Amino acid sequence: MALTKRQWNNVLIFASLSMILLFNVTHKRWLSSDEHERLELVPADATVLTLDLPAASLELIGKGWRVTPADVISPTEAEKLVQQWLGLSATPVLPEFEQAANAALSQPDLVIRVLLAGEQNPRTILLARTNQRWFVAMGDKRGELSDLTVRFILPEYMRSPR
Repeated sequence: MALTKRQWNNVLIFASLSMILLFNVTHKRWLSSDEHERLELVPADATVLTLDLPAASLELIGKGWRVTPADVISPTEAEKLVQQWLGLSATPVLPEFEQAANAALSQPDLVIRVLLAGEQNPRTILLARTNQRWFVAMGDKRGELSDLTVRFILPEYMRSPR
């Protein structure tokens, strides 16, 4: 069964109308995607000068990293760790978890300071864990990181205080 020219025109008109309707319905979701709502902790194009973690302080000296105390991590591993922090952002806290996030972040488990090139003061990042959730705060902004992300940017041996 073949369609006539007129029938093909009708098919194209209805297909075009349905695409327009689809774009009108979903454009708000695309424009306000997760990417725009995320809490950016460290920009991807930033230059980290200092990364002050609970177990060690990593400081950029020339093209290498000085680690204090020196026995915690090698300079090569320090470079990899800093690279993992670049582009780090957190998802927004869901409304049902805001109260738990505020309570947990009032007494954070970890405090991390990141000094970026071009900034006078380091960024203070607070991390707090409750059950299976890691909440993060930077200033008055709140977010959530997955357990996998926290393990990636902050290995277990880097979480213990000096």
